[in-house]
Amino acid sequence: MSYSLFEEHLKKKTYKTLRQDLQKLERDYDIRLEIHYGEIDPDLYHSLMKTLKRFIEDRFVGRTHKHSALLKWDYYVDQSLGRIRSCSSILFVLRHKSQPIAISLGHTIKNVLNSAITSYDKKFSRYSLGKIMFIKELEWCFLNGLRLLDTGWGNFEYKIKFSNAIYYYATHVMYPKKSFGKKVYAYFIGIFLEAKHYLIAIKNRRFKRSRDLYQGRWMQVERFRTREYRQTDGTT
Repeated sequence: MSYSLFEEHLKKKTYKTLRQDLQKLERDYDIRLEIHYGEIDPDLYHSLMKTLKRFIEDRFVGRTHKHSALLKWDYYVDQSLGRIRSCSSILFVLRHKSQPIAISLGHTIKNVLNSAITSYDKKFSRYSLGKIMFIKELEWCFLNGLRLLDTGWGNFEYKIKFSNAIYYYATHVMYPKKSFGKKVYAYFIGIFLEAKHYLIAIKNRRFKRSRDLYQGRWMQVERFRTREYRQTDGTT
């Protein structure tokens, strides 16, 4: 894999560390990448999703909270097989020989890849497989003409390190217009979500507004809906 696509966007130390991690992994193991997009055998699909779930569970042993994907795992399993076949979802599988060691599930919407779930075999954690899979996704986006890799909610360190644009993640609480009780219920859900946001900011000691923390990196999401950024060849 060539890292020249990313060299100009990353700090020299970050770029060097990524290359070293990949070189060590390829030196120590027989590594290959599988990409399932458009077609996948159902038995293979269910085996990979079962392995992905095990990776997540193993990494969260001893933690006080669960990975958010596990809370709606059946939904992901039920929906993603059909979405892969219709080219609206994609599975990246990094293998050592025949053994999966890292798996990433993503969803494509026009010219955007949304990285939904990524996990890996914790026995390989010293190789920074999460970051390597992130780069593999970026490379696939570049080669297939997608303009944006969306890492989703959460300003985690690796996301800030590798991103060149940041935007506010909006949460909408929906309720029936004519139901006063559900309207009140939705109102309190909104208050709870706002409080949760501020508690996270306090925990991470980020008292400044995100716009002030990440000046120069704010993206207008609306521009990805314009003709300039849309595909014209019928591909995803």
